[in-house]
Amino acid sequence: MNYQVEMSKQAEENLEHIAQYLEDNWSSKAKTDFLLQISEHLQLLEIMPFMNRKSVKYSSLRECVVNRNTILYYRISDDLVEVITIQNSKKDLDNLDF
Repeated sequence: MNYQVEMSKQAEENLEHIAQYLEDNWSSKAKTDFLLQISEHLQLLEIMPFMNRKSVKYSSLRECVVNRNTILYYRISDDLVEVITIQNSKKDLDNLDF
């Protein structure tokens, strides 16, 4: 069974912000590589949403480590995977944007 993956408004805004930061401060290639990583993880969530661990702080969410700097937080309900937010792993996780 494949799950439908949807991004919240907050997740979309965070993704745009990170992509713009990478392009402005690193390179277009860094931005493209990052977006490919995100895309690959979203595709995996469609078929294996339970593969990532549950969040210790937020029991209703799961954490998908995209790379050493980025964590994607999502929840699963029925046949839907909702990406709640995408955060810098160095950020204070007590104050997630969602």
